Amino acid sequence: MALALSGGLSEGVLLLVAAALAHYSAARMGIFALSRADGADPGRRAIGQWIPIAATAIGALLMNEPKMALSVILGTSVASLALVPGLIAVVSSSNVLPASRRAWPFLLPAALLPMMAGFSAHLAWGHAIAMLLFGAMVLMVWLQDPGDETTSAPAIERSRSRYLVVVAMLLAVGGAYLAVKGTIFASNEIRVYSPPLVASIVLNPLLLMPTIGTASTLAQNGHSGRALSAMAATVLLNLCLLLPMVILLHVGLHSADKLKMIHTGNELLAQLAAAAMPYPMAAWRIDTVLLVLFGFAAIPVAMGRWVIGWLESGLLIFGYVAYLAFSVLAITKGYLPT
Repeated sequence: MALALSGGLSEGVLLLVAAALAHYSAARMGIFALSRADGADPGRRAIGQWIPIAATAIGALLMNEPKMALSVILGTSVASLALVPGLIAVVSSSNVLPASRRAWPFLLPAALLPMMAGFSAHLAWGHAIAMLLFGAMVLMVWLQDPGDETTSAPAIERSRSRYLVVVAMLLAVGGAYLAVKGTIFASNEIRVYSPPLVASIVLNPLLLMPTIGTASTLAQNGHSGRALSAMAATVLLNLCLLLPMVILLHVGLHSADKLKMIHTGNELLAQLAAAAMPYPMAAWRIDTVLLVLFGFAAIPVAMGRWVIGWLESGLLIFGYVAYLAFSVLAITKGYLPT
């Protein structure tokens, strides 16, 4: 809303619109190429949803916007556990839980890792290694035979699938460049809105638009549990793969030009520590806290002890809107620095 009402933002808005179109096409193409229509393979569906998110976060880092990259990773994770599940519950026609729900409780420890790292005010290579190791554990559990997952939907031809995935990745890379540029231009015009904040209130919801459509369709067809599994897997990809990748890439980029001056192991460790990724207080105190809360809530839902009904769906949607409003207020008023 603020972007539309402010003057002189035509270039930033156009770039964001173009980025949204590219990301929408990339996500829908990736989902179509990798998954089945009935959602019986939520892990593969999650990868299709995740491609534009990963491209945007890595693109922001490479374009010297590490805080924006972190905002994309954590912000889309919050949306994946609040906004999308809330909308899924509104249109859901079934409460049947899939076997893949066994991975939902891993959301809690996955969220606790970046929260614990926030006490040091930065994200270092050691944190990234811990996240990757935990991600490997989650992957081993996820790849176990689900047993009760059945499907009647045919998979597309493998050669065609590979072609579509490549096209989706190219679209995501182009969309990432446009998204980062558009966010920076918009932020330059609205002085009180930093690139991470613009990404949080504008870019992250745009990245989840194709996911909202496909997940709602699954829920309407009686596969809401599979849609929720795909959202949980997307968050796990964000926290256990994308976040450590971005941290290690940041450390590598900021250490590459100094490696020639390093002669001992202690000097190498000191340099790696000095190149740690900054961890904004707003992201730590808002996004990671919400992710931990959603991680706790996922445990009784996975156990079938808590069904997401109309009341819960309304609270999730309202909670996401409140999260955006509180982020804007806390950052623009200076309560939480970015």
